[in-house]
Amino acid sequence: MGQQVKQLAVSAALLGDNLLLPATAGVLYRVMAYTLVASAGLVVQWKNGAGGTALSGPMTLVTGIALAPPPNPKDTALIETTAGNALNLNLSVATQVSGHLTYVQETTP
Repeated sequence: MGQQVKQLAVSAALLGDNLLLPATAGVLYRVMAYTLVASAGLVVQWKNGAGGTALSGPMTLVTGIALAPPPNPKDTALIETTAGNALNLNLSVATQVSGHLTYVQETTP
């Protein structure tokens, strides 16, 4: 198994699913940390693939207030996709959501 720690700037603005990390055969993503800030109030939800399974519950973002959960102990992921699925951020309304995330990209055997 190979893995690589990476960072990504988040910029999402479309109603519904916004692709952050692409679906790649044999690859899963483990999000270790993230920060999200919205330009207007909305509800966001992490999704496993396009129109896929929820990876989080719905989370309300308040205009200009960052959502930045603390990292889990012992390097446990906050969010994890299944192999071969994209990581999407679903928005309840079309408004700008910005931030960043730190993730591990792992190739499965």
